[in-house]
Amino acid sequence: MKTLLIYDRQPIIRLGLKLLVEQHYPLANVHEIRSVKELSVFGAPGDVSVILFGLDPECERVNPRIFKRIKEKFSKSALVLYADNIHHFQVLSYFRQGITAYVAKRAGEEELLSCLLYVMDNKRYISSRVRDLLINDLNER
Repeated sequence: MKTLLIYDRQPIIRLGLKLLVEQHYPLANVHEIRSVKELSVFGAPGDVSVILFGLDPECERVNPRIFKRIKEKFSKSALVLYADNIHHFQVLSYFRQGITAYVAKRAGEEELLSCLLYVMDNKRYISSRVRDLLINDLNER
């Protein structure tokens, strides 16, 4: 049985994500957390399959080392960054810090669900919009 943690400071977003995940993965254990400190409640690294990490960079300072610390504790967990307004090159640095996937908060539920399928199959995922921006930048060089 999969265990998913949903972190986002916005309670309505957490609830919406939880309902969406539970609807599509009825056997999964889905937990909401309000702060990164609540991660310590979850013990062994294998206890958590996916951490859905919601950020709003306009309101929150993003310290990329947080991803590295989470991956140190939950090395077997997929870490999905769910955020908007992050420059596409910055997303690459977050992958180097330990995220497994990136989905924009503006993405539709289909893209988020596709992302979850990828990471549960031990694959990386990057949102189509960010992937297209990166490819366009590479083609311009």
